[in-house]
Amino acid sequence: MSLISRLAGTEEPKLAVNTFYSMLYELTLGEQTKQDIINYFELDAAEQNELDWLVGGYTNQPTPEKKQEYRDLMRELFILAEAEVAGY
Repeated sequence: MSLISRLAGTEEPKLAVNTFYSMLYELTLGEQTKQDIINYFELDAAEQNELDWLVGGYTNQPTPEKKQEYRDLMRELFILAEAEVAGY
């Protein structure tokens, strides 16, 4: 499976976009761990790799402002994927 497919609802079980984003946001604040997200959504190995990529993309941002932009962009992409907007 893939995270984006589960967020879009094209693969089951679907991931709730708002819950997934909220858990990622809490991860950036240190309130959740990556393992919490893996356990809650029962992510498989491939999805865990995608989660690593998402977290790495956030971590590699050079400033707090860029980190916030990255978080916002991820949320927008998740919402567009869930809405099945072409290309997302």
